[in-house]
Amino acid sequence: MLSGVNSRAVDLTKLHSKTAAFRRLQHDTTAQLYSAASGPEALNILESEEPDLILLDVLMPNMNGYQVCRRIWENPAMQTVPVIMMTGLDPSEEKARGRDVGATDIIVKPIHLADLLERLHFLGIRGDDEHSNGA
Repeated sequence: MLSGVNSRAVDLTKLHSKTAAFRRLQHDTTAQLYSAASGPEALNILESEEPDLILLDVLMPNMNGYQVCRRIWENPAMQTVPVIMMTGLDPSEEKARGRDVGATDIIVKPIHLADLLERLHFLGIRGDDEHSNGA
């Protein structure tokens, strides 16, 4: 049962509102989601927000996800924030490239909510029911 992700997440993908996984995540969780339509807009959001997690699309206009991730990683205050990059490209090539710029993980599109929640759980970002059960 999905009760909620108790977290502040910055969703830096231009497609988040069009994917079923993100619509369900917004509907079924307590996560506070922010979204950006471009790399520069994403960086502007990060100047004023302190997220627990960043979901970052590889393909973004004006700055690609790798460029944004590198800029995030260059900020010492952001280096402990997990960055999960999302791609529809060849994951075998993208994983190494993502890690080179500071990404925590790469997931392949289409994003399935169960896969995303599994990664969030692995990163220690847990649902409310798990907190209340002492897990």
